[in-house]
Amino acid sequence: MSSSRKTVQTIIECMAIAAKNAARLSGTKEPGFNHALRLARNHMDPEHTSWDKNEQKLTSRYKVTPELCLNGKSLSVSTNLAIIDEHTTLAMFGAKPKTLRPGVSVQLQANIYQPSLVGTEVHIVSSVTRMGRNLAFVSAELIGADGSVHCRGSQVKFLPVDNMIMDYVLSSPSSWHYIKAYFDRIPNTPRTEHDISLNSLIDSHLLVDEPGVATFDVMRQHTNPYLGLHGGCHAMLMELVGQQLADDILGGPCELSSMQVEYHTVAKDQIDIRANVLSQNEDEIFMRVLILRPADGKIISDGSLRWKRHLTAN
Repeated sequence: MSSSRKTVQTIIECMAIAAKNAARLSGTKEPGFNHALRLARNHMDPEHTSWDKNEQKLTSRYKVTPELCLNGKSLSVSTNLAIIDEHTTLAMFGAKPKTLRPGVSVQLQANIYQPSLVGTEVHIVSSVTRMGRNLAFVSAELIGADGSVHCRGSQVKFLPVDNMIMDYVLSSPSSWHYIKAYFDRIPNTPRTEHDISLNSLIDSHLLVDEPGVATFDVMRQHTNPYLGLHGGCHAMLMELVGQQLADDILGGPCELSSMQVEYHTVAKDQIDIRANVLSQNEDEIFMRVLILRPADGKIISDGSLRWKRHLTAN
């Protein structure tokens, strides 16, 4: 087996362990948010995934399905950002084989250059720029069949976990054999054959009071392996709530061209979402969207979104 294939296999094993641990912590085998993104263990195809050790780069072929598209036509900025969040984490598993430190997102950002349309295939190429003891810097591109860049994004991750002993165990390759042996005794989480629509996954738990104001109930299917709201789900909520406000202000359909999200703390249970316009002109809006803790108004995540009037809008 080639070195690349071995690393890809290790990445898949890390994904399986993360899924089993999430099931253990939550008490349910319901899949997490990565399943809806089609980036769970069950979706990773070793035949179409490669690892470049010299460039610290993970490449995966990815099919754009209707279930992934909030507008039904192409990947939105927030969906791209969610994909980048998940895939760059997998690249980190490749950069540090046989360690289990997925980290938590500190900052995510993405820019769209051209749409990834339903029915097309793209390659997700994630690169680990730097990975130290505390922080990891990773980036990703979604590249079309013709070699054009559809989306480019980056992420900063904080790696240590709260418990110093567990942090040592998870970051030490020498612990891998024991961790793997423990989780190998636990059956894999059941394979879910049907695709999950991101819209249906979110809409049934999102209550919009008025344009730019909403609440959301966080469930297992919205979370990462630590059972906090997935970083990509933060972004999608910001886009969905911000979309209504942008359309309302500009009097027609708008499209999001870029976004950046900063993460302050973990989101669980119920959250509030508030969108506010920072500046605007006839065809463009710069918006801030906050995800807040209802009990005390503490900021959980802070998003900066740039909206443009859709070209077909009057």
